[in-house]
Amino acid sequence: MNKHYLNSEKAPVRIFTISSLLDEWDNRHLFSEFQQYLNDGFQQFIIDLTDLPIINSVGINFLLRLWKKVQQVGGQLFLANVSAQVTNLLDITKLTSIFSIEESVGAALQTIQDERCVIAE
Repeated sequence: MNKHYLNSEKAPVRIFTISSLLDEWDNRHLFSEFQQYLNDGFQQFIIDLTDLPIINSVGINFLLRLWKKVQQVGGQLFLANVSAQVTNLLDITKLTSIFSIEESVGAALQTIQDERCVIAE
């Protein structure tokens, strides 16, 4: 199997850096790993799309599945470093209204931190 993603942690956030979402089989493995982190209690995720220049319906469906799972546990899912082509497709499909999109992983982490501070006040 050719792994098209990496994942890391910036406590308490899981960051998945994805280079391809074109293959349903690969996406199943990624989804299984993602589900395990949800089961372990993670609720905040950043999907770093720096290395993902294009996306198709398989990838869109995958992102929607992730978003739905995170919503079910009351968590947050951010897309970061989204290419112009992927952004255009998300605009056309009206999905920019449901995804939280940040220009970088750092910006997404900052948004998470800022929201934590607001909740704590």
